[in-house]
Amino acid sequence: MIDVVTNVSVQDTPLLSNLPMGTAAKSTLHEYATDSFADYTDSATAEGSGASVVDLTAPTRSNNVNQIFKDDVNVSNTEIAVNGVVEPFKYQLGKVMVQQAKNIELAFMAGSRNSGNSGVARRLQGVINAITTNATTRASGTSLGEVALNDILQMIWTGTGKVATNIYVGATLKRDITSLSTTVTRFQDAASKRLTKPVSVYESDFGVHEIYLHRNVPTGANNLTLVAINPEFHRKSYLRPTQTVQLPPDGDRTRAMIVTEVTLEHKGEKTGAVVGGFTS
Repeated sequence: MIDVVTNVSVQDTPLLSNLPMGTAAKSTLHEYATDSFADYTDSATAEGSGASVVDLTAPTRSNNVNQIFKDDVNVSNTEIAVNGVVEPFKYQLGKVMVQQAKNIELAFMAGSRNSGNSGVARRLQGVINAITTNATTRASGTSLGEVALNDILQMIWTGTGKVATNIYVGATLKRDITSLSTTVTRFQDAASKRLTKPVSVYESDFGVHEIYLHRNVPTGANNLTLVAINPEFHRKSYLRPTQTVQLPPDGDRTRAMIVTEVTLEHKGEKTGAVVGGFTS
């Protein structure tokens, strides 16, 4: 059900909406394999040579913890009985589900891992904290221009050969990127013939990149941040897909709770970058 919500509210949950599904989680600690290819080598083999024994590198076992998202819905039976303009319980259920999707979005972007214990909730590791190789801070006073943006995209491509297809920024950096040059295009709503800007598409020397406005990317003073990822290497894995649990009455009200237990598979943190410190 969360997927339905995010499909109609993609501007509120662009990360959750765009990430593909990973393998289904089977435990509160979700394990998955990560691997990488060796670098290019000048390889040639003499005719008639025999086989040689090569030690192969086994994939690395990585993991992330599943986080529980639970929200309650309580509506008085009087409110349900009143002939209003909406069905109160159905309306509140939908409203709470949208809020839970936004909470998952925050965790996916900026969550800090906590394995949890008695009385302490488990917390998943989000994208920002999973990326370490290309996590940098620009010198004080640095602005995000076309050169700086391409430097970031080149850094990712040089290290991995992959394209960071999705870029997430706050309001100031989004405006900066949108105004860069004619290599930024905006989608046109064919039905209304109006130019819309929920997503910009920027074409660099290193591929095509979709630019998303995001509320959970750091935007503090002198620390405007850009997050670039390839979503194929950050996948969502559900231990318990979103479900609505009807609760027994405990008085003159109707109750339910919405529960989701989910985590992220970070299979290639080097394919992304988190670059902060921009002032504009």
